[in-house]
Amino acid sequence: MKSEDSHQHVLKIGRLSLPGPVIVCPIAGYTDYAYRSILRRYTQALMFAEMVSVSGLIRDGRGSLFRIRKSPDHHPLGIQLFGCEPKLFYEAARKVEEAGFDLVDVNLGCPKIPGEQLAGSRLLRFPKLVGEIIAAMRKAVQIPVTAKIRMGYDVDNLNGHEIAKIVEEEGGDGVTVHGRTCVQKFSGSSNWDWIGQVKSSVSIPVIGNGDLDTPQKVRQFMDYTGVDGVMIGRAALGRPWLIRDMEDFLNGKPLLPTPSLKEMGQDLLYHLSLVKQTEGETGLKRKMRRILSMYFKSMEGVKEFRRKCHQARTYEEIVKLIHQFLEKNTAHDETRAPTHSLL
Repeated sequence: MKSEDSHQHVLKIGRLSLPGPVIVCPIAGYTDYAYRSILRRYTQALMFAEMVSVSGLIRDGRGSLFRIRKSPDHHPLGIQLFGCEPKLFYEAARKVEEAGFDLVDVNLGCPKIPGEQLAGSRLLRFPKLVGEIIAAMRKAVQIPVTAKIRMGYDVDNLNGHEIAKIVEEEGGDGVTVHGRTCVQKFSGSSNWDWIGQVKSSVSIPVIGNGDLDTPQKVRQFMDYTGVDGVMIGRAALGRPWLIRDMEDFLNGKPLLPTPSLKEMGQDLLYHLSLVKQTEGETGLKRKMRRILSMYFKSMEGVKEFRRKCHQARTYEEIVKLIHQFLEKNTAHDETRAPTHSLL
């Protein structure tokens, strides 16, 4: 990690200079156009669109094209590809660059991708193929090429450091490491020592990932492992200001107050309006359960509130229910809602 001064950290991945070491993780079904727009209210961190299959992107599949839609203010913005054929990664990476993305990443981290027998962290069993994929992407584009990996397929095959070296040798500009194996999925804890071993094995930037949910934990993790940055995923769902807080804490700035319940409600209303605008009421209905799960999780009466929203027939009814819920709970908000209210 390079510093401009003692307070402001910047991260450079290939030719891409980022304003800080915190990156927002791609999450299928969540990091869509609307959610990225919400995030931009709080941070200028590198974000990712939802992951896309190389085959779907090449054949201009409707779903794949929909997932890569973006706004000019979403930059810096990366996209993560999954699949297993180097030739398809070559073609897909070119499309990503032509579409104006700032970085392209290969998914070697997801334990299981529906409909894919050989993709994500299952590819860690085939280092030679990983090298061919990275080489193909490097040959295809000028933008930074990175990979998100795990520590290995299982505890008997901890080859994360080997994979990271392959990424570097084939021209990759950085690697993100999740401190679990493929077989572990999300059980147990992310192993900081494993991540530190990967960091010490390569000279390209290493980004750490897994179980990082507070600014203080991020600082402790970075100091312990020596990584250049962190990638934050589910911890920021429903509380996008967490990314801002992590950036501020790392830069020695005082943390801003947690948004009030009213401000959280405004984020939710804006989120829903963006989904309706981009996907229509049918798309909103399809995503309603997932969106609502991000907001007000531990608040009193939230289960009944969500049930009513699911039963609502129109967007206007949903908006009315949200206002009613906010009014009912504002009395319990005192001055500022606690951070855990969205967890």
